[in-house]
This record gives sequence, C-alpha cells and structure tokens, in this order.
Amino acid sequence: MKRPNGRKVVLRFNEKLQTVGNEAGILNGVLGLLGSDFTKFSICKKDWTIVRSREKIYNECVKEMFHFEEDSG
Repeated sequence: MKRPNGRKVVLRFNEKLQTVGNEAGILNGVLGLLGSDFTKFSICKKDWTIVRSREKIYNECVKEMFHFEEDSG
C-alpha cells in the first residue's frame, strides 16, 4: 500500500472518537483490504490477541498511511 502523494491522511474524529469525513472511508477501505489479506493475518486464530503480526502490520501499513492524534504527542 502506498500513501497518496507520499503524504499521510489526517484522520478527524467526533466526540465519540469515531472517524468522520472522507478520510473515514479511506481508513475503512484500507482496514477491509488488510482484513481480507490472509497472508498478513491468519484466519485460523480464534483470538485477536494471539495474532503475532498485528503490531507489525499496524505500524507498517496503517500508521504509515494515516496520521492519528496519538502521533502528535
């Protein structure tokens, strides 16, 4: 996955910490693609906490494309 124009997508949130705006749709699409890629996430695991690759995929795919409030300190 590549970032649009080499830049991060800035996510906006409402008071319930739900993503809003067009960026929310982009995030949903990316998460959908990642979730359906069984080479990144094993579909055999019953518990998300035992999926070893979750932190790596989050850091390499999601955090590289999106700017979250946590990123700003």
